[in-house]
Amino acid sequence: MPIRGFIARVLIAAVLLVSAPSPGIANHGGKKLQLIRDAEIERTIREFAKPVFATAGMSVDQVKVYLIRDHRLNAFVAGGRNIFLNTGLLVRTKTAEQVIGVIAHETGHIVGGHLIRLRNAIREAQIKQIIAFLLGVGAAIAARDSRAGAATIGLGAKVAEGTFLKYSRANERAADQFAVTALNRAGISPRGMLEFMEIVQNQELLITANQDPYIRTHPMTSERIDFLRRQVALSPVGNRRLPARFTEMHQRMRAKLIGFLAAPSAVFRTYKPDDNSLPSRYARAIAHHRQAETKEALELIDSLIKERPRDPYFHELKGQILFESGRAIEAVVALRAAVKLAPGEA
Repeated sequence: MPIRGFIARVLIAAVLLVSAPSPGIANHGGKKLQLIRDAEIERTIREFAKPVFATAGMSVDQVKVYLIRDHRLNAFVAGGRNIFLNTGLLVRTKTAEQVIGVIAHETGHIVGGHLIRLRNAIREAQIKQIIAFLLGVGAAIAARDSRAGAATIGLGAKVAEGTFLKYSRANERAADQFAVTALNRAGISPRGMLEFMEIVQNQELLITANQDPYIRTHPMTSERIDFLRRQVALSPVGNRRLPARFTEMHQRMRAKLIGFLAAPSAVFRTYKPDDNSLPSRYARAIAHHRQAETKEALELIDSLIKERPRDPYFHELKGQILFESGRAIEAVVALRAAVKLAPGEA
């Protein structure tokens, strides 16, 4: 190919790279998102998020929270005021404070306008890499030695990578700082954030013990843990716990997710038959239903309805069990009760 034609193709590719639209929110990391809906879990997340959003001058109606069916520990912001939470993250958390801490951190990205700034940082990094590539091509032609071009291109890639990663790490630190401030203002201990980062750190150790902090888009977890430990020690609400209703909402959310998403055998290992607690019966009712053991499932859900006759979500689950077991007429009674008790739910 003539040199002029080759450079023209490189310039066209460069323009396309810089001007290419960002991927839609239906994709993350090149992978299609599998979103799930559940009225009870969505209500729980709204209750958890409400005090954090309020400190940022936002209501729960102004920020959309989506649940992704994914076992990995992850949460992110995309497409404006949209927070995505993996089911794996929700299941692995131990307290409501930990989930609220994650929501506070992601809210920090929204408030800080990090999506717009990050897009600009990516563009700047891409431009630097493109310029380095073109200079590398010119150096190789002038020197008649491809190694000269490769050296220039490699240097440009390092500069571009450094620009982007440095900026991304700064965003994460700013989001952590916002989260701590927001939690303190809301009267919620930042200890949940610290505990969650310790969970993340344990997962990192399972992957590799020799991660290079300079190739990560986040600050090293150990750095974030040190920061959060200092903040918890300084917090006026560092040892405060949320009311018991938050604990129950969190336990029910985990039970429901595990009941529907884990293998039934794993559900029964997690929630033993001799465990008569509300979350245990809830999860086991779902697992029995998934194994077409309708009698056992109905016995458990009926025991919950007897204790909490005005709980719409127990009636909803009973209606689902009956409907999916071919008992539609009976299901209508249960589902009407659910709608009457929670008329505003999607």
